[in-house]
Amino acid sequence: MFPSTLHRRLAALACLALLTGGLAAVGAARRPRHAARAVRHRVGEAFVPSAAQHRVRAGDTLWDLTAQITGKPYVWPQIWALNPQVHNPHWIYPGDQLQFAPRRRSPRLLSSFDTTYADPPRATPKARTDGVARVFGGAFIAPKDFAGSGLIRAAGPDRLLLRAGDDMFVAFAQAPKAGERMHVFRFLREVFHPQTGELLGVLSEVTGEAMVARQSASDANCALTRVQLQRSDREVQRGQRLLPATVPLLQDVRFLATAPPVQATVVDLEGDLLTAGNQKLVFLDRGKEDGLKPGHGLVVRSQGDPLWQEDSPLPPQDVAWLLVVEAQPHTATCLVTAALREVWVGDTAVARSASPSAPL
Repeated sequence: MFPSTLHRRLAALACLALLTGGLAAVGAARRPRHAARAVRHRVGEAFVPSAAQHRVRAGDTLWDLTAQITGKPYVWPQIWALNPQVHNPHWIYPGDQLQFAPRRRSPRLLSSFDTTYADPPRATPKARTDGVARVFGGAFIAPKDFAGSGLIRAAGPDRLLLRAGDDMFVAFAQAPKAGERMHVFRFLREVFHPQTGELLGVLSEVTGEAMVARQSASDANCALTRVQLQRSDREVQRGQRLLPATVPLLQDVRFLATAPPVQATVVDLEGDLLTAGNQKLVFLDRGKEDGLKPGHGLVVRSQGDPLWQEDSPLPPQDVAWLLVVEAQPHTATCLVTAALREVWVGDTAVARSASPSAPL
């Protein structure tokens, strides 16, 4: 009689534990959805910042500053959008100047989302004629250059993410000279020609700048080269690579009115984009040896119905302006300066010898 009573009590306790755990799991599964709805509701509210700007002090976070200045911490994505220099909202540093209202405007009622929608008038876009495009360079690397890049094997601090002033220890095939400036970059993917399958290069993302340090006596027995990180624009960590800084990260590129007769193919787009629009980078399969150089303009040419895959007997249409911002021997990096529709991998680009103000 005793064993059966004990078994029944143990079974009852097990059922109770399962029931309690199941209810807790259901509650835990529901809470994030309720919390997400609350956040979306609050983000849609308007807010009035008490100050247009704020200089970050030690201990500040974007969440706390948003709560302090707007009274609504859930609108921090809108504050982040006003500060494009902040690449990661979790990393703000003492001395950073943050905007809490649009520049050259006094603090006013701001809404996190614009709920009014209207189709803009269809106008022919024009490329800039008197401006200067400032863009990040070094995103496309030739295969032989990538093979000679240095690899960050180790670092001095016990942190995953590195910052300015940190020492990195890099393995180079050929050791660089002390004082040489380097670009730190993150490998994204190999780029193959969409039609021929040829390997054209490597797409990368520049994360910072560094300088080769003067090697001390203690470094003599080390096979790695000491390099000091000068600045970080994105997350820098072990496993990333370095190349000599042959071009500045920020470039001033002026438009040229004439261009050589070149036809190229769009072989890739920056980042993880499937299509590219205004102010995005695209990469072509033509470069210096084909006559392209920074400042040349090209138009992306489309033929056929954009909603149907099969060819249709329609005249070609120029749908986007491209500006060459960096040219390598066989490839070129271009900035989309105006577009009627998205730019896709495989699109054809034709150099255009005309004023950049010419309509598409």
